[in-house]
Amino acid sequence: MKASFTILISSLVKPFYRQNAGFFLFIFLVFFGVVAPSHQLAYHYALIRGLLEAPPFLGIVLLAWLLYAAKCYQWVISTFQTPEFSFLHLLSRLDKAVAFRLLLGVQIILYLPVWSYALAVSGVAFYQGRPVLATGVQGYILFLCLLATTAYLHRLYHPGVQASWLTSRLPSPFRHPPYWSFFIRYLLQENKVLLASIKLSGCAILYGLLYGQDADHYEIRMPFLIYSMILFGHGVLVYRCRELEEKRLLFYRSLPVSLVRRFGQVAGLYLGLLVPEIVTIAWLTPVYLHRMDAIGFMVSGYGLLLLLNSLLYVAPLKMGDFLKLSGGIFGILYLGVLGGVLIPMGGVFFVLAGCLFLGGYWRYQR
Repeated sequence: MKASFTILISSLVKPFYRQNAGFFLFIFLVFFGVVAPSHQLAYHYALIRGLLEAPPFLGIVLLAWLLYAAKCYQWVISTFQTPEFSFLHLLSRLDKAVAFRLLLGVQIILYLPVWSYALAVSGVAFYQGRPVLATGVQGYILFLCLLATTAYLHRLYHPGVQASWLTSRLPSPFRHPPYWSFFIRYLLQENKVLLASIKLSGCAILYGLLYGQDADHYEIRMPFLIYSMILFGHGVLVYRCRELEEKRLLFYRSLPVSLVRRFGQVAGLYLGLLVPEIVTIAWLTPVYLHRMDAIGFMVSGYGLLLLLNSLLYVAPLKMGDFLKLSGGIFGILYLGVLGGVLIPMGGVFFVLAGCLFLGGYWRYQR
C-alpha cells in the first residue's frame, strides 16, 4: 500500500503542484504579499472575522473552495484518461476500501492549501464562541474531499460509464443547456485560473475598500477606480469568449433564433459572470455603500461588459488593440463617477451595446 501511495503522489500530486505553481504564487501574493510581515496576523484575523460575520462573503469563499475541489477533480480524472498514466487503472484490482483510502489521501494532499486556511477560519470561529460554524466549515471541507474521492473511485471502477443516465432523466432545459452555458463551461475548464483570480481578487478588493466606511469618511472615487481595474481584467474574458464563439460555435448562427433572443443569451452570460461582485456589493449596501452608488457600480459594470462584447461584433480587433480600446472606455467610465452620472452612463452603455450587437451580428455573412 505504501508503494501504491508513492506512485499516486508521483503521478497525481507532484505534477499538479508543478503545473499550478503560478496560480498558487498569485494567491500567496494576494493574501500575504500586500501586508507587511509584522501585520500579517492582525490582517488575516480581521479578514477571517469579516468573513465569519458576513454570510454572503462566507458563501463566496465556500463557492471558491468548491471550485478548487472541481479543479482537483478535473486534474485527477484527466490524468486517469491520459494514455501515459493508464497504469493507474490497476488500482481497480485492489479492494475498494484500500483504493478509497489511497485516493482520499491524494485528495487531502491536493486540498491542503484550502484546508490549511480553513483550519485558521475554524480556529477563529472557536475563539469567538461559534463552535457550530467552526465544525461546519471543517465538515464542508471533509464532505468535498469525500465526494471527490467517491467520484474518483466510481470512475476508476466504471471507466466507461458517463452521466447519460442522469441527464436523460433531467428536465429538458438541463438536457439542452442554454447557449450562454457553453461560455461558462469554457471559462471554468480552460480559463479557470484566470477566472478564479479575477473573481477572488475582485471581491476581496471591493470588500476591503468599502468595508468600514462611515458617513464622515465616505468616498467612492478611489474604490470605483480599483473596481474599474477589476472590470478591465474581465475584458480578457470577454475577448476569449468571442474567440470561442468565432472558432467553435459558428453552428449557432444557422439556428432559427431571433437577434433579440441572441442578445438575451449574451446578456445572461455577463450577468452571471458578475454575480460574485454583485453579491459583494449588495452585502455592503446600505451600511458601507449608498444604495444609488451600489446600483451605479452594478449597472455601469454590467453595461460596460456588454459594450465590450458588442464592439467585437463590429470590428475584428487583436487582443492588444481591444485592451487599448477598453482602457479608453474605462477612462470615460471614471469620468462618469466624477460627474455623478454612473447610472445614466450604464444605461447608455447597455443601449449602445444592444445597437452594436443588432447592427453587427451578421457582418461575417455579408
